[in-house]
Amino acid sequence: MNQTVQHITRLEDARELTPEEKLSPIDLENLDFGEVVDRILATNEIREAIREEHLYEYRQTLMEDIRLGSKSILDLVKWYNDQYPNTPILIPSEANTVAAWLRRPERQVTWDIDQLMAQGTTLIIAGNVGIGKSWETKHLAFQFRLGGAWHGLRCRQLSPIYLGLELTENQMQRRIRKLASIYPDVTDINFLARKGVDYRLNTESGRSNLFDLLRGYGQDFGVVILDPLALFVEGKLEKIDWNGEVEPVLNQIKHDFGCSIIFNHNFRKKIQIYGHSEDMFAPDRLKGVSDLIDRADNIVIFVSESQPRRDAEGGSQRIEIAKWMHAAKTRDAESELRPHRVKWDYGRAMLVPEEEQGWTLQ
Repeated sequence: MNQTVQHITRLEDARELTPEEKLSPIDLENLDFGEVVDRILATNEIREAIREEHLYEYRQTLMEDIRLGSKSILDLVKWYNDQYPNTPILIPSEANTVAAWLRRPERQVTWDIDQLMAQGTTLIIAGNVGIGKSWETKHLAFQFRLGGAWHGLRCRQLSPIYLGLELTENQMQRRIRKLASIYPDVTDINFLARKGVDYRLNTESGRSNLFDLLRGYGQDFGVVILDPLALFVEGKLEKIDWNGEVEPVLNQIKHDFGCSIIFNHNFRKKIQIYGHSEDMFAPDRLKGVSDLIDRADNIVIFVSESQPRRDAEGGSQRIEIAKWMHAAKTRDAESELRPHRVKWDYGRAMLVPEEEQGWTLQ
């Protein structure tokens, strides 16, 4: 047995660590402290060096060392890795190499919307005013319930709650009648019209009302659709402390109810798109919500593309030449969803891909 092992197996060597010895804890690669220590203690070399009656005491010493990240335990781990290279215990200098990343098992993602919205995340659906976002999210609610597809992307079957603060009850009823004619077999989705009710995330009364509402549905829903974002906060969007006041509430909703959250949000009303370009879909064009955008897991953008045209009197005016749909951010996606052109289907009150396949994967 080499000198390193002889050195660290003396119990007194683990006492009174100096500042230089207190290094970062080892990367356990999904193993807990006890598993790492037991793996080391199971080696023949350690078994020969430590008498059976001292193994428990030595294990306690190693457990203390590993929590402190001491130099002694790091030396022992390095010795172990030299002796047993096929089952290494990675330490910080090795844990984040390319080789280490490639060895790690792939994390499995549960998708609420395939390649677009992972379970327990926040999705923002944004775009020009009047482009059809509210209709889109209502159709999306039905696709969730059916386990269908939204713009060609498979939806996990779950129960949604749609909470709208912009429409009156009469307006909501007219829209639901339209949707019921398209989805006659789906009658159990909760669409709530609460215009004028306080559900602001950054006020105590609003938070209390929202949580009371959601508790009334127990754990019987998997996604909450909030429309529009601006009515779920108090104050001007650009002056709101999203990090301190809003994001913690969103995280608590997702944690307490095990659901995902979808927001509808309008671009600034006066913005115009002059020709198709990359910044046409820039997320920072979502007025006043840059902090939330930074932390949003997924963003879908609908925009109108326009170009100038001369009228009969020789004046210039702009006309819409296309509508586009784009996933500006998909943190968990394995493939990027490329922009595609969409058109308004008046019969079904929804945006549909101009080309049959819809999304294309890059």
